[in-house]
Amino acid sequence: MSLTAPERETVITLSDAEYVAHVYTAQRPLITKLKKNPAATLIEEGTFEGSAYARFELPSGLISFRSGRSKRELSDEQRTEIGKRLQLARA
Repeated sequence: MSLTAPERETVITLSDAEYVAHVYTAQRPLITKLKKNPAATLIEEGTFEGSAYARFELPSGLISFRSGRSKRELSDEQRTEIGKRLQLARA
């Protein structure tokens, strides 16, 4: 029996005392992405109740908490210019 969706979580631990972030994840796409990241060091990996998990260390400067995407305010003139450039690029 594998873990349920709410049980497959990611935990990031940061400390002011260290410049290293500790990441535990049971989410398969994130495990794959961190394995491909040369800055992330794989500490441990395995399976628990049929679900994969892994622990990583990486520089804390690479951890980012972004707010929602900002919407770009354009004037009518800017919209027209962007539309023209898009038509040229498609041609």
